[in-house]
Parts: sequence; C-alpha cells; structure tokens
Amino acid sequence: MSHRFLYQNMIGAGTVITPSSVSKAIVGGAVPRVANGAGAVIFSGAYTGQDQEVYTAEIETQGQVGSATFKWRKTSTPPGAWEASGLPTALTDTALDHGVKARFLNGASSPAFQAGDRWQATASQFRSPKMLHDLDPNTRWRSGSPPLGAEALAFDLGAAQAPDAAVILGHNISSGAAVKLQAGPDPQAYALLLDGSNSRAVTTDAAAIQNIWDGGGSVFFRTKLMTAGESNLGCFFGKGALSGLAKGWGFNQGTQFGTFRPSFHCIFTGGEARHLGPDAMFTAGVAASVGLSYNSDNPNNVPAIYKDGASQSISSFGAPTGTRVSDAGTNLATGDRVDGITSLDGWMDEVKFYNRVLTAQEFLGLHNGILPSDHAASCVLHLKFDEGTGTSAADSSASGLSTALQDSAAWTSSIYSPLDETITWRAGMMSRYLSTAPRSHRYWRLLIEGDGANPAGYVEIAELYLGGYFEPAYGFAWRNVVAEEALERGQETENGSVRSVLLNRGRRAVLPYAHVSAGQKGLFLSMFQAVKDKGAERNKPLFAHLDVNDAGSLFLATLAGTFSPAEEGPDDYAFELELQERLT
Repeated sequence: MSHRFLYQNMIGAGTVITPSSVSKAIVGGAVPRVANGAGAVIFSGAYTGQDQEVYTAEIETQGQVGSATFKWRKTSTPPGAWEASGLPTALTDTALDHGVKARFLNGASSPAFQAGDRWQATASQFRSPKMLHDLDPNTRWRSGSPPLGAEALAFDLGAAQAPDAAVILGHNISSGAAVKLQAGPDPQAYALLLDGSNSRAVTTDAAAIQNIWDGGGSVFFRTKLMTAGESNLGCFFGKGALSGLAKGWGFNQGTQFGTFRPSFHCIFTGGEARHLGPDAMFTAGVAASVGLSYNSDNPNNVPAIYKDGASQSISSFGAPTGTRVSDAGTNLATGDRVDGITSLDGWMDEVKFYNRVLTAQEFLGLHNGILPSDHAASCVLHLKFDEGTGTSAADSSASGLSTALQDSAAWTSSIYSPLDETITWRAGMMSRYLSTAPRSHRYWRLLIEGDGANPAGYVEIAELYLGGYFEPAYGFAWRNVVAEEALERGQETENGSVRSVLLNRGRRAVLPYAHVSAGQKGLFLSMFQAVKDKGAERNKPLFAHLDVNDAGSLFLATLAGTFSPAEEGPDDYAFELELQERLT
C-alpha cells in the first residue's frame, strides 16, 4: 500500500478548453446607459460562451429603426475597439456572437435613436468548462441538452507536457459510457470522414494552390484508411480534369498497383509521370501521417514520400517530356478526385500544403506536431478539419481559402491519438494513472462516448485533474487513521447568534510520518507550500489517494493541520499530515 498526493493540475486559468457542447445560459435584460432617444434595445438568445460578458450596443447614426446604425462590443473586446460597426438597426434579431441577439424598437417620439445612445446586457455562464479546475465541487461544466453521442473536452496546455494521472470528480456519466483520455501532437478535436462511395471536401481554386509543384511544393496530412476505397483507388487529393489525362495531378492509394500502395501522378505536355510508393505502405484501421514533396520543373524529377516521418522507397513509371500542364481553373478535392469517382474510405486530418520542398527533418517534425520555422509564410493551405459541425472547413493559412464538404462527407471524433487510455467507470469519481510512454503532448482530450441518452439530459463534471503526483517513499509509519465524521460550520442567524449547521458527512485521515529523510521532508514541504493559499488564508484542495490499489480511497481533501517536522536524528524527521474531505 502506498499514498499519492495529486496537487499540481496542468489544467488551469491559462488552458484553452474547447468543449464539444456547453449548456446554454441566460442573457439579461437591456439596461439603458445613455438614452436620449425614445427607442429601446432588446437583447435575447441562449448564451453559449464560456465567460460572463457584458454586451454593449451603441447608436452610431441617429434615426428610426432601419435608418439608424449601431456598433457593439463586449467585456473582452480590447479597449477602444468594437466587434462590429455600421450595422443597421432592425425590428428583427441581429446576431452578435455566442447566441446573443439584439433587436430595436421605435419609441413614441422621432427620431427614436440619437447618436451615443447606449444599452448593456449581461450574459452569464454558470456551466462553463472553466469550472473544471476551480477546485469547487459545487460548480460544474455541463454539456448541451441532450448530450452528443461523443462529448469531448479538448485541452491546449500551451506546450508539450507529460501528466501521470487523471481524475474526474463529481460526474453524472452513465455506467455504460466509454470514457477515454487521449493526447497527441495535433488538436484533439475532429477529422474529415469519407465514406468510400461519394464524399469529398473541395477547395475553391485560387492562385495560392495553382500549380503547387512548380519550383517545388509539399503536402502533409494524417489519415486512417478502412478499405482501399471507391474503385479500389481511394484518392487523397486530386486537382485537374483527369478525363483523357488533360491536365492536373493526383495522389491516391489502393489495390490497383498492390495493397494500400500510394501513387502520385502529374501531367506533362509529353505524357504522364507516375510514381509509386512501397506496397502495403498503409494498414487498414491504423492511423498514419503522410508527406509528399515534388518539383514539376523537370518531368524526370522523382517525388519524396514519407510515412510517420520516415522516407519511403519510390518506383517511377513512364517517360514524360515537355512541361507541366497547368491545373489553374480547377478546384482541389480532398478525399476524392474532382470528378468524384474515387472516394477515400476513412478519415483525413491536418492537411497542410507548402509552396516549397520540405526537408526530411521538417516532415519528421510535422509528424511530431512541430511546424516548419517558416510555416506562416510557406503554408498556403491548412485544413485542420476541427469544426465538427456544418459543411465548411476553415483554412488556417494566410490564404484564407474556401473549402466545403460535399455529398456524404462528414465529421468524426476518431483522430490520431498516440495516447489513448480508457478510464474505468466509477460513480462520483473515477481516475487513471497513465501508462503510455512517452506521453509528452500539448493537446489532450477527455472523450465520453455512448452517453447521448443520459437520464439527466446532459453530461456534467465538477472537477478534472490532469497532472503529476507525489508518492512518499517507504520508511514512514503506516499508522493512518481514517474516519467518517459529520462536518459542521457555524452560521449566523437573524438575531446574531451562531448555530452549527450540518453540511454533510466526509472523511478525515491522519497520516503520521516517521523517519522521513531530509529529501522527503523537502518534497512534503514543497507540496504544503503549493497548496497553501496565503492570500486567501486557506489551503487549496488536493486529491489524496490513501491506497493506490483501492480506487475508493481517493478523495478531494484539504490539509487541515500545520506542517511541523520534528527532527528525530541527523537526517530523520517526523511529522503528521491531517486531511479533511472537501465536499462543499
């Protein structure tokens, strides 16, 4: 039996948390701040933001509804800036953001609105994912209602980190749901799902992606293939009208040349250049990263193909001559050919096109989530496919190109997650000590699948811990005393007297440590100082696991006593830790 203390949560105020859904919140009524005109504003909507925001609508030009214009901002808008301006007032709702709307009403006198008239409304969110790390078990993140079939909380830790443990406290997840902790080098959100029959994403042609191989170009993406795809030739990318080999290029795979064998071709005025990667380069159901670089300035040039950052062998066919035939004027298809007859069966994610040849080291870096140093300048198309809803995919590059999902193309929560560990379900609190190695990643995700019919109509979690732990070394007395007790608090009554209020029943543990080394004493002291909130004159809660072999002995606690080590010998210390369960 051993103890562990979990007190350094990597999820904090600076963590970007993206929920797949969040409970809708309220928008308060409009409060006039300046109202020289007789008109009025009505704010409405179901707020979906994560933080409380005060929305301000201000009249820019006077007039009646329809002729007057307005601008708006919110608390988080930079000082002196506005989210939008010059907007026409209307009797119908104008969408602001995060579900908040505003409409305008004429008054008894004209003009209804004077320049500078201003109204404010507060949008409050009590179920924000930011409640997950506030160490208050009474505040909770709550999903939308009903919950999605795959609810997820995605975390950007800002830099690669390697936590050792995860704890989920105060949840209502159903026992039949699958709960997973996942992590990887890319944002853990969604991917483009292709059905191997009739699906693709199409990027409207633009100068940035025309003749991408001229002078050298590159593409990187992740994929998981389920079958060889439509016509046994599922296509990764296609650009150009392929009928009669008129022009364009394509990158596909399939069984026409082997088993899951990649094939790249480019059309020249004197024929087609075709290059094959190794046979069986892909395995059904196994995710892989793929890289390709090529220079079309010479028809005899050979592309470089990479899988998971490693260079692959190439076999070339044909003896093309002349110059590359321009693909300008044709769209770029992802997951299919432009004519829609070779749909991929599987998913694609994190598509990045570059206007130069990347090095082998850069492809390895992309596989590990490291962008080239000139990514902002050389990346001309970056499709993260993280939307998860709708039929548009944003281009994160400076090009800002338009991409639309077509036919049966959809979203999937199945993505590349080299860390993928299942958390065993327990009512109230569940936990897992991570075993994947190595496990240093920037992007993490808690995925809850199969709880779309949760009896409560939503999924909620009070606290989520992702971090390390301190496990004291052996050599101290195992005389821990654990008891259940009634926790009480004094409350002042109306007449000023104080009465004891029974709050709940919680656990109390007294852990006497003897013969602790100087090094161990220092570690205990570091923990004590980390959880001591001197400003608030309180101890921050921590998770205490009294017996790592007993999941039921893990609880959220505070250090109730002081840290007073007594020297027993030249290098030995003894002290006592008192833990009290944090229930309110």
